[in-house]
Amino acid sequence: MKTKVIPLLIIPIFIGSCIRPSKQSIHEPIVVEPVAVTVENVVARQSFISSLSPNYIAIVQPRVAGYLSAKMFENGMPVKRGQTIFKIDNRRQRADMLAAKAALESARAQAVEAANNYNRAVPLAAIDAISQAQLDQYTAQYRAAQATVQSAEQNLRNAELEVEYTTINASINGVISTSEAYVGDYVGPGTKFATLTKIENIDTLCADVAIPVSQYL
Repeated sequence: MKTKVIPLLIIPIFIGSCIRPSKQSIHEPIVVEPVAVTVENVVARQSFISSLSPNYIAIVQPRVAGYLSAKMFENGMPVKRGQTIFKIDNRRQRADMLAAKAALESARAQAVEAANNYNRAVPLAAIDAISQAQLDQYTAQYRAAQATVQSAEQNLRNAELEVEYTTINASINGVISTSEAYVGDYVGPGTKFATLTKIENIDTLCADVAIPVSQYL
């Protein structure tokens, strides 16, 4: 049996595609302007709760006891140093001062008499007109009289201070607080009103700030 060879004609088929190049978009040129760079510190701001308090506070306390006779300020108003703010009835203190003056005058009179006796006794003792014991007695009386005068003078100064203390002045400039004592109340050391009020100087203030530990660190 014979095999037949059948020739095949292969015709290549070329598929061509027509591709047209796309037109690229045309943009305007970008203009870039130079900028100068500066260095600045950036402050981190935070808010906290705080309370303000004055640096100077003067507590007003009377040094003598007595009935309050005058209140010479308005609550919450500014006062000046040396301004009179309270007065205490000083009739008892003035009576004590007059008694101290009288005691001083009496002591001085006795001192003069003791000095005269001593001055007379010294030359008499020198000529043995009086005994040494009598001279010692006149000397002791004279020295005692001098000491009595000094004590009376101190008592008078104390009595005068007591009178001065009945007038209470502001010790600093500031704003005066409210006083619970009224005219007619018995005030002073050992009483219900041992402290009358306080004066706060607000020229400078202290701020107490509560900062959480997490933010503080």
